[in-house]
Amino acid sequence: MPGDKPVIEISDDNRVEEPTMVNEKDAEEEDIEALAQAPGWLPDGWIMEVYHEEDGTIRRYYTSPVSDCTFTTEKEVLDYLFSEEDERILESKEEERAAAGSTLHETHQWLPKGWVMEIRAGGGEKMDKMYKVLAKVDLNPKKLPDGWVKEEVFRNTKERVRGDLNYTDPTTGYTFRSLKSALSYLKTGEIPNRATIPKTSVHDLYSFDKSADLDYV
Repeated sequence: MPGDKPVIEISDDNRVEEPTMVNEKDAEEEDIEALAQAPGWLPDGWIMEVYHEEDGTIRRYYTSPVSDCTFTTEKEVLDYLFSEEDERILESKEEERAAAGSTLHETHQWLPKGWVMEIRAGGGEKMDKMYKVLAKVDLNPKKLPDGWVKEEVFRNTKERVRGDLNYTDPTTGYTFRSLKSALSYLKTGEIPNRATIPKTSVHDLYSFDKSADLDYV
């Protein structure tokens, strides 16, 4: 199988199902566009990869966007869906984000509303030489519900130091690039294309009792 994704096979017995095999003659008769179309039983968001090998074999792989598990047949996918594994993973992630968000705000309850936390670097133990501002964090951003975090991250460019704004939803973990985008999401529930879920959440990043890399340049 190409790449390093794990292939998980779920079966009712000890038999291992082989990927669908199509000989070269049959492959030539198939419409290329039809091969690229996801079947109706495949849920939205799942990834389908189709490989046409030199011997004419057509191999299809179906990957869950939640667990990154990959399957080779419709039966395997449906068995996995009935197991509700993706739902358990999503619930677990939501609980982790909620707990992390609660901890971050609870540990900074003493910070008055309107105040901003600066993340600085440089100087080591000499606090008077902590001159470089890496980020500014607002735990009570205006116009947003409780729990949201506004973050301004500073990055060096050839011409100047640039500040990038991020607004993080404590429930879903999505980060939005502007206040307008965050407010639109709250109003419509629609997630814009530029919204992302960072590998390290803002709550973990600034909970200093945990270890997290401040990857700012």
